Amino acid sequence: MPIEGIQAAIVRVSDVDAAIRFPTEALGLELGSDWPYGDGQRWVTVGPPGGAGAAIALEPAADEASVGGFAGVVLGAADPQATAAELARRGVEFPQPVTRQAWGASMGLLADPDGNVLVLHEA
Repeated sequence: MPIEGIQAAIVRVSDVDAAIRFPTEALGLELGSDWPYGDGQRWVTVGPPGGAGAAIALEPAADEASVGGFAGVVLGAADPQATAAELARRGVEFPQPVTRQAWGASMGLLADPDGNVLVLHEA
């Protein structure tokens, strides 16, 4: 049987409750799940409105060293320049602004409050 899709990419955060606000309020994503499990743990996901596409799972980091840096998550937008302008108005920081790349697509880098860096790429 083939793999049929990507369900979630995990981003480690210092505080899950605080981390939910960034993707939901600043990025316009929706809370998909917030399920308790195990010994005080939670499975928390956020994703595109309507549940389309893969989700981002927000996981408490085991230590501070695993928070921040490149998260390995690429967000798609039909017009990344316009999307970046809207996100910047909401307070999102772009360590690398959206620009047209040599291969033809536009992309930039944005950071969450924990310093995790995500890619905003032309869909």
